Amino acid sequence: MLLPTIKAYIAEILVKEYSFSQLRTARILNMKQSAVNYIVTGKRRVKYHDILEKSTELKNLVREVIERINNTSTFDPCEVCNKITSNSTLYTSIMSSLGITQTSIKCSHISR
Repeated sequence: MLLPTIKAYIAEILVKEYSFSQLRTARILNMKQSAVNYIVTGKRRVKYHDILEKSTELKNLVREVIERINNTSTFDPCEVCNKITSNSTLYTSIMSSLGITQTSIKCSHISR
């Protein structure tokens, strides 16, 4: 559920702020170039975008991931999951926002 939102947010920032091409961004994030285009042009708004926008802590985590992508041109979705699940406050806040009441969820990229 949350990972596609995070990837869309990352894609938008890589293209708009870091001048990555849509194709390069798509390859790094394992997305289709057309999906990156829809995100960047505003034709598609990803579900749960508001959760990301409201959470300064989550946005900071995503910014760290973006910096790593900028430096290495690699993206590891498990890194995002591990950072979220290792921060109990952030994890609880996100799960609550998503309406998920389970106390533990295996990675699976934050409940696809």
